[in-house]
Amino acid sequence: MAGPVVDTQSNFSVAAWVKIDRLSGACTTAVGQDGDRNSTFFLQTLENRFSFSTLGGRASATEPIQAGRW
Repeated sequence: MAGPVVDTQSNFSVAAWVKIDRLSGACTTAVGQDGDRNSTFFLQTLENRFSFSTLGGRASATEPIQAGRW
């Protein structure tokens, strides 16, 4: 996109169907929005858990990712 598609100054939701074939422990991003200096948000894998991050903080799943499942 040429610019932001989500107004992160207001409430917003992000959803994605993600299937991880192999767990590697690597950080991978499923969906995000870049900003001028930082990403305004991103949904990613982090230490084999799904994590949603904004400039204000991070929330991570309590259950680990199961490889090969949606």
